[in-house]
Amino acid sequence: MSDIHEGDLQELGGDFTDDSRVEMMERYHDAQDMRDHAIIDHGSLLPLADQPLDIPERAKLKADIARPMGFALHQQILDLGQSFHNKCQNCGMQYAINVAADQRLHDNFHKIFRMGGPTFKPKYFNTQTWQKVIESELHSIQCISYKESSPIRNLVENILEATLMDMDGILPKSEQLWSMITSPNDSEDLIPVPRYKVFLYLIGARPIGILLAERIGKANTITTTTQNFKNIIPSPCINTSIIPPESITPIPHEAYMCIDRLWVHSDFRRKGIATALANQAREKFIPGLIVEKGEMAISYPTSVGEVFAKRYFGGVFEGARFAVG
Repeated sequence: MSDIHEGDLQELGGDFTDDSRVEMMERYHDAQDMRDHAIIDHGSLLPLADQPLDIPERAKLKADIARPMGFALHQQILDLGQSFHNKCQNCGMQYAINVAADQRLHDNFHKIFRMGGPTFKPKYFNTQTWQKVIESELHSIQCISYKESSPIRNLVENILEATLMDMDGILPKSEQLWSMITSPNDSEDLIPVPRYKVFLYLIGARPIGILLAERIGKANTITTTTQNFKNIIPSPCINTSIIPPESITPIPHEAYMCIDRLWVHSDFRRKGIATALANQAREKFIPGLIVEKGEMAISYPTSVGEVFAKRYFGGVFEGARFAVG
């Protein structure tokens, strides 16, 4: 041990006996050896790149996620500008799957007319005009007018819009649909009347048919034969075909109601639903008055609608098949 170290010990420890001095010196040497050994070990550390690193599992997971993974490409549709039509297995609607507007219409139609989709709550019993249990299911017809609450009117508007996917035509705007007008049959009657009423055919809570009736004052009969419609593309319901002007009689007759739109879901056609809707409209459209078939008209029908009109109004109009309003 150097003299300096011994002086340090003397200053720190004061007077020591020989045995104590020897013991203290041994401890001091041990401490010096440990310090020198530590310096040597640290001086011989391995480079960082050569040392094994204990990488946390989370870091390994992030690295795996960030690493590109192989995948296969599968071509679904070759888009050459054509339309691809698909029939929905749930709602039965056919639409162009690559046309955004068609997809939106289908989504709305599917939401309302899908099987088992309750959209018209049973609590709306105040609007019910007819009901019957058929094959253990409750069939009913609801009459909706301007008097109903906003939720019911909004629902009816959505149903009418959904039918555009299945048939053409222009729907009245919301303010027109629920508007009041002066009676077309009596200009001196100052009491306003509803311009439109909607009749819904329900099975349970699911709407499967709809009729839009409009208040009118006059109608003209149609003498057109079926042959005049042979070049018209069939459509499922009454609405939006072209009738030659020369087939319309020039002299109008008095009428009260026009069937502006009549639609039945494709799964329920030829079951008398269109006839049931038309009959209920005749009975409930004007309070206290049953509109006779000769006092009602239809909007310009398609070829399929013309077949229904000819059958429904058969023999009513002398020398004519039906009337248009």
